[in-house]
Amino acid sequence: MSVTIFKERPAITCGILASLLYVAGDILGALWWEGYSYTSQTISELGAIGAPSRPLGIPISILHNALLIAFAIGVRRSATAKRGLRVTAGLLIGVAIIGEVTALFFPMHLRGAEQTLTDTMHIIFTGVNVFLIVLAMGFAATALGKRFRLYSIASILMLLFFGALAGMDGPTLRQTCPRRGWASPNAFRSAPMFFG
Repeated sequence: MSVTIFKERPAITCGILASLLYVAGDILGALWWEGYSYTSQTISELGAIGAPSRPLGIPISILHNALLIAFAIGVRRSATAKRGLRVTAGLLIGVAIIGEVTALFFPMHLRGAEQTLTDTMHIIFTGVNVFLIVLAMGFAATALGKRFRLYSIASILMLLFFGALAGMDGPTLRQTCPRRGWASPNAFRSAPMFFG
């Protein structure tokens, strides 16, 4: 989003830092977990119950979502007459809250462990979050110029494409799937880069 739109530059910094922290958390989590494979494991597995990377990922998740909320507040304050930005701000706050609730209370289990309610809720909350992210991108696209609208459409298509690929792997989650690793993180990396 253009700096000229915002009155609050610290909020922009929070948005950029939230995006960078999300990607850094993904990279650090994978490095922390010896044997983690980007090509066969999902990004959610880095925060799974019993994952060696979970103790590192939770504080990163909390900080990421706090920065995303600060960014959303800045978007709201700068929105003035732009309804699309006001709605985007509310949706971003929802994304941060649902993301944190999912990470803290509904993590998935590691492969091989018995699936429980937390796994089911993880899938549901992740789906809701993706929906909110797509809505936020759409409303932001209506509020800003043509170039940003085109960028938004490309980001939404990328998120939906990789999200669909990752979603098709749901029934085989307990097995190794060669596309699972690159589909899931790419779906979720497209959103933070959009908002940064």
